[in-house]
Parts: sequence; C-alpha cells; structure tokens
Amino acid sequence: MEESLKEPKSNEEKKKNKSLWIIIIVLIIVIIGALIAAFFVFKGGDDSTKNLNVGEAVNVNEEVNENKNISVNESVNLNANTNLNVDINANGDVSESMNTNTETDTNTNTTAVEYVNPLMPPLAETVVTASSTLISAGYDYSPSQVIDQDFSTSWVEGVDGDGINEWIKMQFSGAGQINTLGIVPGFAKNTTLYQENNRIKTVELEFSDGSSITNELSDEYGMHFIEFPTKDTSYIKMTIKDIYAGTKYTDSPVAELDIWSDYVLNKDAKAALDYYETYKKPSASAPAVKYISKIYMAMGIMGSPTPEIPVSFYSPIAEPFVAAAEIPVNTPAGITFTVKWYNEGHLFKTEEITSYTAFEGIEVITLSSAAYIKDLSGPTANAWGLGDYKVEWYENNLLSKSINFAVTPE
Repeated sequence: MEESLKEPKSNEEKKKNKSLWIIIIVLIIVIIGALIAAFFVFKGGDDSTKNLNVGEAVNVNEEVNENKNISVNESVNLNANTNLNVDINANGDVSESMNTNTETDTNTNTTAVEYVNPLMPPLAETVVTASSTLISAGYDYSPSQVIDQDFSTSWVEGVDGDGINEWIKMQFSGAGQINTLGIVPGFAKNTTLYQENNRIKTVELEFSDGSSITNELSDEYGMHFIEFPTKDTSYIKMTIKDIYAGTKYTDSPVAELDIWSDYVLNKDAKAALDYYETYKKPSASAPAVKYISKIYMAMGIMGSPTPEIPVSFYSPIAEPFVAAAEIPVNTPAGITFTVKWYNEGHLFKTEEITSYTAFEGIEVITLSSAAYIKDLSGPTANAWGLGDYKVEWYENNLLSKSINFAVTPE
C-alpha cells in the first residue's frame, strides 16, 4: 500500500496563522475588559439591584401562578394570575418582573317568583274564610282582602261589638312548613283610620295538627311578626281575643295576613311598609252592593228553592244543595251575580248568574244555584263529605252576603 506524503507548509502560510492567533487573543482581551468595566458600572448604579456571585453562567426562570376562586351570594368568581420572572446572568445580576392579571366575573341570576319559600303552600291556592263579614255599601271587607298585599284593604268582622272570638282562616291546598305569620292588625289605609278603628291586641292561632298559640301584639301601625315553632299545617285560623279600642268605631279589621313575602321571612317591617307605599291601590270607592236583600239555603224540588223550608244542615245523601238569593223586580239588567261554594274552606264550585226575570205578580226575583255531589267529589261519588260548608254571593265581584251550613251523619 502506498502512503501519500503531505507537503510542508510554506513560510508565508505560517505568517498568516500567527497573525490570526494574535487577532483572536486581542479580541478576547477586549471582551474581558468590557465585561469587567460593565460589572463595576452596574455594581455601583442601583442599590436595589440584587447581586449574586456565581462561578458560571446561570439562567433561572421562576413562575408563580396563583388562582383564587371566591364564591359569594351573587356568584362572583375572582381569578388572579401572578407571574414572577427571575433572571440571573453570568455576572450575578438579578432582574425581576411581575405580571398580575386580575379578572372578575360576576354573574347575578335573579328569578322572579310568586313568593320565596317552597316549603310554604302557594298563595294563589289559598282560600280565606271568616266567621262573619261586615257588609257596607261601596266597600269590600271580604276575607280575601287579607292576602292581596295591600294595607289599604281589610277584612272586617260583621258582628255587633268589638268582634271578640270572631275568626279568619287561611286554608291551604296542602300542608306547608310555617314558623312565622306576618299580620297588619287594623284598618291600615292610613294612620288616622288605624286609630279610629279597633286594633287587634291578642290573637289565638290554631293549626291543623291541633296545636294553638296565643300572642299579644303591640299597638303600632304596620306589620307585626308572630313567630312559633315550625308547624306542618294545612291551615292557620286566627281568633280575636282582645283589642285596643278605636277612638270612633268598634269594628276590628285585619289588613294583612302573610306567610309568603320576603319581608315576612326576613322580619322586615320597614320593607313591608315601603312595599305598601309603593304599590298601594287607588282610594276610589267601588260601586255599591245594593240588590241582594235576602239569602237562604233550602230544600229543593227539581232545583227550585222553597223559602218556607230553610235549612242549616244536610244529610250526606241529600241532593241537590240549593242556595237562593232574592233581588227586587226593578233590578237593572247587566249585573253579574256570582255564587261561590266552599267545603272546609276549599272552593269547589263557582257559578255566575247574568240572566234574571220577574214572574208576573211576584215582588221579588229569586236567584238560585244548585250544587251536586259530583261538583265536590267527582262523578262516581255518592255522598257529600261531612263538615262545614259556606256559600258566598257577590254582586259585580263585591261580596254581598254569605251563609254557613253543615253536613252531618244521618
């Protein structure tokens, strides 16, 4: 095998290599000098600069990420991201930078509901009855006025004297868990009428579980709150036991009974009064109730009432029940007479009468409404439920008169 021999370098090439090394050495000396000069310049420049002596080049990157979620009642999410960067160069110089990004996301969801507590029976399905009702031309003092969220309207008992032992009852569609009753105990249209009428001082509350409590109220205009251990009850019956005497009248009104509203749940009497002042109804009087002169329950022959045989009770198999009302023969056309039937506080039939004619030689017109077992209990039922019944007569939606009767065992 042959070997190829390299030719020796010429003197000219050696000179070029020597010059190149000199240039490289000079450049290194210049760079080192520049670095030393820069070191002393930065060292004396900023007292807040941090110095770290290290033997070799170090690169450090630190990142701090902090995520915080804060939950409050209005569902507020606060995200805070903080980035901290630390750089350390070969000469021990430290540089820091911090970036903070804060994002606030607020989501408020408001749902309009009738009233707030799902454990309470619905307001719309509550039926209010009373032991008696004041009948006065131009005004509606019926029991339903206590659940209309209007202080200016009231139920007023209809007996002579101060109304002691008269009662009003809220019958619910089902049982609900209740521990507070809001009550406006008086005629609260304004403070003058409040003082002129009786104000209720002591009440007895009765519940469907058979329990009862007695509570005394202060004589103060506005809403009061009666608190009691939670009751699982299908009704609240309130009986007047004592009153603060009015300066002018002996009636004992109740403006409001409330278990549903936010201001009852929060025990906030000021909010209740503010609500009334904002949403109170106009004070104009309604048309007078003036045509029904007499009502009665009667045994019927083919649905025709017989006023000579009025009754206050029925047997479970009697049919039909007949309610009658008398109006004068000169009653003008166009009036709507409404009849509402209740069993144990539950409305089970409503009938409207818009057509009425006088018979020749008769001085009154008799209106009648018949109720059948099927109206209360369905088409297959064959007996009335035992207990208390009530019929209310209205003229153009204003309560005129009411009558109570009972179904008792044969």
